[in-house]
Amino acid sequence: MTDEELLDIVDEGGRALGYARPRAEVHRLGLWHETVHVWIVDSRGMILFQKRSSSKESFPGLWDVSAAGHIVSGETAANAAIRETRQELGLDVTERELRFLFALRSSSVQNDGVFVDNEFNLVHLVRKDVPAAGLRLQKAEVEAARFFHHREIAKIASRNDPAFAPHPEEYAALLAHFSGR
Repeated sequence: MTDEELLDIVDEGGRALGYARPRAEVHRLGLWHETVHVWIVDSRGMILFQKRSSSKESFPGLWDVSAAGHIVSGETAANAAIRETRQELGLDVTERELRFLFALRSSSVQNDGVFVDNEFNLVHLVRKDVPAAGLRLQKAEVEAARFFHHREIAKIASRNDPAFAPHPEEYAALLAHFSGR
């Protein structure tokens, strides 16, 4: 992705404001925008995580969502989820496979205040059996991919493991999925 991408701007409640701005400006000014998070879960209770490239602006080198990215101006959340999963993992998913879980508002300031990330994450789940070794990782974005058992995620979440991107609400939702809640 380049800084030339245009992102639709939303208000603090997630309502579209009817205009778009370049990605770099959005993060410099801390404008609210939407992203997609796609969690890949297999039939064995394993959850796919990607290790973010160490050159990323946000959460470099941390284990994170299976696939994630910005929704570019005019794009649907489903199309963004499909695009990001294909780009980052080389994995094709269909709109039918995407299960919307919830929208989550998140805010962070990183890189000594230069990168302000105010976003609404539209979180999806995909149940799919895929071998991590068979994924075609986008090296500029993803250093590695690995499945973790959902019981490991419970431990990671409970101790706020610094090797993982901080997504406590998403981890809780994934764990609830496995407990049948």
